Amino acid sequence: MQTTSVARIFFLAQTMHSYVLALTQFPDQKMSRYEHGVDYTTVSTWDDADQFCRNKGLMLPTRNQICPDGVGKAPIGGNFEGDNWVSVIDDLEVSVQVGSVYLSCEGHREVNIRRHDNDVGRNSWGKEPYHNNQVYCVGDTTPTPVPTLSVADAAGDGCQNHVKFSSNFVSSSGEVCDTCSFCDGSRLSAVFDPDSQGACIDCAGTDNSCVEIQIMTTFDNEWAMEFISLSSSHAGSEYDPETIIIEGSNDDDVWDQLLQKTLVFNDRKEAVDFLIDDSDKKHKHYKMTFRMKESASKMHIGHYAIISSYTKTCTSNIFEDVTGISVMPYKIQT
Repeated sequence: MQTTSVARIFFLAQTMHSYVLALTQFPDQKMSRYEHGVDYTTVSTWDDADQFCRNKGLMLPTRNQICPDGVGKAPIGGNFEGDNWVSVIDDLEVSVQVGSVYLSCEGHREVNIRRHDNDVGRNSWGKEPYHNNQVYCVGDTTPTPVPTLSVADAAGDGCQNHVKFSSNFVSSSGEVCDTCSFCDGSRLSAVFDPDSQGACIDCAGTDNSCVEIQIMTTFDNEWAMEFISLSSSHAGSEYDPETIIIEGSNDDDVWDQLLQKTLVFNDRKEAVDFLIDDSDKKHKHYKMTFRMKESASKMHIGHYAIISSYTKTCTSNIFEDVTGISVMPYKIQT
């Protein structure tokens, strides 16, 4: 078993600069445009879009506000590629085309009446991938957010935490084994270093059941993991871990499984954010299990960014407490 102890003090300004909303503002029209996957993740129907704007103290626009030049002309901000519909508040129309498939600024009901000779209800559709990829809202384009804490109270100790790392090689049945080892020149600390080549695990011994490494991370202060970022190594994809399992605990005895994924990277040194489904529960101990592919005798692990996950989550929470604005600390995978 290898153990590394690290102490850090993290500050809000170090990480928040990378998380700017995709909000686009058109002050002349008192209109704001928000993007799916950056500003929101759950807007599907017209009602969702309407509520999204209302939550910001704004309203959905009319078609004339999005398309002041009329049907066949570009909307405010220009057209998007492909089939793209956005919600409007007109009595006769629920959505207008801001893409390039149908006539620009044509209404959804107009298309259905023209093509299918039928009318449609407000929520008869809207969960398709081409609906509400953007949400336009009108009103004051700089709504006043509502902070919940003062800067001093929200910042607290600046996300200070003390972290300890350790690792074990284990068999497929979970038993500690010793026929795997770090390759020559490789060590556990490399997986936490974004500038390193990652860590190499050699399991070329006679015991074929020794196929996993468990990396335990213990924090002095508990926190709720919303996501974990993992990068592929510089080595070939045949040496990537086959699966990962993330578990959390508060007593190092009873563990909650937070995530299990089969790893597929599209490129080398590629960073991917994996979202945690049950992200509300706080833990002090986190255990990441990397399982080697059956056909491989070695495994290369890239950057395991649990420290980055902690600092981004913490600073995102501080930012929301201070400003009242929620900023996701991770990237949405498309």
